[in-house]
Amino acid sequence: MPVNIITGLSRIPSSISYFTMMKKAILLILVCLGLSLKDAVSQTQVKIDPSIRYQEMKGWGASLCWWANKAGGFTDTKVDEICRWITSPDELNMNVFRYNIGGGDNPSHNHLRADGGAVPGFKASVTASYDWSQDARQRKILLKLNSLRKDVINEAFSNSPPYWMTKSSCVSGNTDGSDNLKDDQYTAFADYLTEVVRYYKDQQNITFHSLDPFNEPFSGWWKANGGQEGCKFNQGNQQKMILELYAKMSQKKILDYCRISAMDANSIDEAVNGINGYDAAGNILSKIGQINAHSYSGSKRQEFYLLGKKHGKEVWQSETGPLSVNASGLDNHLVVAQRILTDLRDMKPVVWCDWQLMTDQDPVWGLIPANYSNQTYYKAKSYYVRMQCSRFIKQGYTIIESNNGNTVAAINPEGTELVIVVCNTNAIGQDFAFDLSTFNTIGTPTMYRTSANENCVKSTGPGVSNKKLIHSSLSKSITTFVIPVSLKSPLSGVFQIIARHSNKALQAESASSAAAIVQATSSQSSNQLWDVIPVGPFYKIINKSTGFALDVNQSSLDNLATIIQYPYNGDDNQLWSLVDLGNGYYELLNKFSLKAVDILNSSITDGGGAIQYAFGNYTNQQFLLKSIITGLEENPELENTAFCFPNPFDIHCLIKSKFPFKFSLTDVYGKTMQSGSCIGECEIGKNLSSGLYTLLIKQENGKVLKYLKIVKN
Repeated sequence: MPVNIITGLSRIPSSISYFTMMKKAILLILVCLGLSLKDAVSQTQVKIDPSIRYQEMKGWGASLCWWANKAGGFTDTKVDEICRWITSPDELNMNVFRYNIGGGDNPSHNHLRADGGAVPGFKASVTASYDWSQDARQRKILLKLNSLRKDVINEAFSNSPPYWMTKSSCVSGNTDGSDNLKDDQYTAFADYLTEVVRYYKDQQNITFHSLDPFNEPFSGWWKANGGQEGCKFNQGNQQKMILELYAKMSQKKILDYCRISAMDANSIDEAVNGINGYDAAGNILSKIGQINAHSYSGSKRQEFYLLGKKHGKEVWQSETGPLSVNASGLDNHLVVAQRILTDLRDMKPVVWCDWQLMTDQDPVWGLIPANYSNQTYYKAKSYYVRMQCSRFIKQGYTIIESNNGNTVAAINPEGTELVIVVCNTNAIGQDFAFDLSTFNTIGTPTMYRTSANENCVKSTGPGVSNKKLIHSSLSKSITTFVIPVSLKSPLSGVFQIIARHSNKALQAESASSAAAIVQATSSQSSNQLWDVIPVGPFYKIINKSTGFALDVNQSSLDNLATIIQYPYNGDDNQLWSLVDLGNGYYELLNKFSLKAVDILNSSITDGGGAIQYAFGNYTNQQFLLKSIITGLEENPELENTAFCFPNPFDIHCLIKSKFPFKFSLTDVYGKTMQSGSCIGECEIGKNLSSGLYTLLIKQENGKVLKYLKIVKN
């Protein structure tokens, strides 16, 4: 007969319903936790974990066309102000700028959009010389932006070849929307693009980090006499163009400072298909250094990210905006804000770019709407919505785990500042409870919010209690928290790694390089001992018997890939996050694959193999790190004869023992920081810096009284 989980009785009085008893029991538990039933039901619980790390952001940015082709004609004072709004760390904080190498349309045509779409080219015909006075307005903006930031990343891209290279003699596309570059002009187009890149490097001191020879090349809407430059390239012709461009860049030594990026597809799904096509061709991906996609549409963000991982290519979200968004005003801008969070979480780009920063009297697309005719402009609501992300998730910050799709979290390189962005596109408020228990210390949050009546307004955020931040998100708003934090001290030392589900220890199957890692009955033999050594925010895990590192075989991204030992080389497939589960248990998460060490099929027998698998709440992915002090085990009879407290400590800690004792205090590298002899008690640690230390306490006769880790806050 089942036992009632609340009362411990086998029977429930008929006058009291089971539901009522459950409700009362839950309420009692919540009261003990300081929560109301309403709080527990309505709050969205979000765990923030800095041990699970994703991409390091290189920057935020935008394309310069078409707006720069207009704004570059403004007065110098206005150009300076606009560019400072864009680049200032206290404003949009952008440092990535995509320069459009214009084709230059047929002089007999007059159909390109008037708000800057008619981007000048540099060569008017097959026989004409290059005219570097062209495109002066876009160049003026580019030069000013580069003068304001030391960390600028410039990318060059093309929407269309010059009109005289095209089949239709028009830069907006072919008459039927098919491929428009003449079959005999691929080499000439590659020469044109590289001459522009070389000119900017040699004559303007502008270095292009990358060059994309086409924009939305799969799209069928590029047709003659349209409003925009555009050119279709089918899969085969894209690959032909990349090979021609690579050859020219190699010949001119441009590859020394600039790489090819591709292919700026209109949708993420198109980009995935295109990159897979490059892979199938066999000779294309080695010529590309970076993969770009536009996130206007598509759902294959994870696939695109994994393609970058698989092929060792940097991933950029290179263009987006409110295309086909059926909303207006703040609703429109919050759709794009949510897209930013989704892109950062799933696509994991290191660069995120807007399309149009300025527009001619259009607050739907432009962050800075303007009247181009009279050179007036202002910051739109979308400007502040964008600022909520770009200003606070700074260059060099790393995106970390936050297990809710309406949030994104990041941490600075020093591990001292946490940023949380929360987007609420709903017409009602939403309550969040952010679990910050993985941090050592947490300061007072500062909150910034953009809503219908606020423009990135700063205020003191809600307090943190028991390492939990409770936030009531205003309807239709985006909120950013900036929180001073410190990280917990890293683990360091020799451990057995014991699987929770089987209570067996990880060991190398043999002493050879590339030997598989398996589980076996705990024996504390040297092949079951692992040196856990911090490497920045990650760890290398070295077998004490062989000296080889824990490694994902062949840097695989796949589930079921074997875990092996291998000579340490510092590659990402040999670096691990230790995800703290409490009570000494951890998940071992690989830096490269973001998958966890797992015992295959939850085996409980000796020889069960270690693999990697998508991490989850599985006991065969949970491991006890049991500290082993070889040769320094405490004598059980002396276990409670020496004490060190408090631990962790802020100023100093106190050692007490009923025996005269000696002590030594070492840092994580084994360097002795303090040592001495005492009778009764003594203070230690006063002159130490914050961090993790090892304390050894011995009797005068050498018997170990205590060996432990201590932490100074």
